Amino acid sequence: ERVSLSQPLFFFHVPKTSGSSMRTLLSSAVGARTKLLPCVNCACTCDPLADRTRNRSSCAVAVLGHIFPFPTVNGHPSVRLLLLLDRGVYGRPRCRRHWPHDEPAGEEAVWRLLNRSLCVTLLRNPVHRLVSSFYEFIHRKSSNLSLPAYLSAFGPQRLVESAGGGHVYASLLGGGRPDRAARLLSTCVTGIQERYTDFVATLGRLLPMAPPLSGAREHAHPRYGMPDVYDYNGLSRLLLPLMPGETELWEQASAVAAQQHALAARYAPLAASAAIPPPLSAIKAIGEGTPIDAAARAAPHARLCGHVACARSALGARVVGTGIGGDIALAAARHLIV
Repeated sequence: ERVSLSQPLFFFHVPKTSGSSMRTLLSSAVGARTKLLPCVNCACTCDPLADRTRNRSSCAVAVLGHIFPFPTVNGHPSVRLLLLLDRGVYGRPRCRRHWPHDEPAGEEAVWRLLNRSLCVTLLRNPVHRLVSSFYEFIHRKSSNLSLPAYLSAFGPQRLVESAGGGHVYASLLGGGRPDRAARLLSTCVTGIQERYTDFVATLGRLLPMAPPLSGAREHAHPRYGMPDVYDYNGLSRLLLPLMPGETELWEQASAVAAQQHALAARYAPLAASAAIPPPLSAIKAIGEGTPIDAAARAAPHARLCGHVACARSALGARVVGTGIGGDIALAAARHLIV
């Protein structure tokens, strides 16, 4: 069984990446089994260790929401809390997951748990995510200015800092460390919002998920004051130099997601009768064993900056990876540029 008490499903939901749509699909795939839905600043199951949610936390086969592998500066709950809960540190748990507890519940214990489980995460073009985040969390809450007016008044550096300082992915997925965030993208089944339908198709080979009727819309839930169209090319040229770490992780996610999808596409969806799922270890190992070549890294940036020369450079780059990995990466580069 792909998802169970000892091998739970983790969805690390980065805000403003179509995560709410993904959480709904994953929740449906798990069915009526116990789920934990951590969230922030609300009255629902925010704290996995609270008296009203502790039993659900210990018995959940799926953890879907704002919980992350490592503690964050914003105080989000972490996977480590579930490890400690299973060990009885916070009292006798209702359900035992039979996780090995022969070593301290440090960082390597978290990696061992994620390696044996199905973990999922979804990233988004950093500039698009910043615009969506601005109108969700800043506009009308701390400033009634539109994004262009905010830029004019305070400048691009202040805008980036107001939306996480260009380190949101490293903060949430790596506990503030870009190297841990990069490792997570190779450990989990990774997707990008711009290829949302492909990501759902990949997951549909691992879980019985019905395909969506269409991909996630650019602004699924537009906020007050948010225009339908933006000059994202112009914003990218202005903002990307201020958020290189965010861009690099998104580019890595783009390459890993394309290669995982290419492998998963060889199998029939689990919703089909008698479908055989692909080995989860093969899907998750893609980011570890195959070099992400220059073309795959440059292609997402070509789309971000909007320069034809950048796209041509990506297609003309020498493929570092060999064999099928290199072929998939180069095909992914062409696909993203188109």
